[in-house]
Amino acid sequence: MDKVFSNEMNVLKALAILLVVSGHLEFSLLGIFPPYSFQLALFFFISGCLFKDKYLTDVATFVERRIKSLLIPYFWYNLFYMLVTTLIAKLTGKFWGVP
Repeated sequence: MDKVFSNEMNVLKALAILLVVSGHLEFSLLGIFPPYSFQLALFFFISGCLFKDKYLTDVATFVERRIKSLLIPYFWYNLFYMLVTTLIAKLTGKFWGVP
């Protein structure tokens, strides 16, 4: 079985690993995204779990389906999580996770 390695994917893997390490060290490399906000999705993308060979010929359908099935629910979940976290912070007077 032949394996094909992509230098671009190797660079993306290295970046993802650095982002996880920076989160464990409690600082953000990018500064605009909170740690752990997108790393799991990035690792799934890199592993190819979200890709099928049939999308090689129809990239537009691939992007459209991924936006509808993954990106939109992801942002709805983050909005819900933000609202719950804000509510808990107001009720308890403590914002969990902030040093």
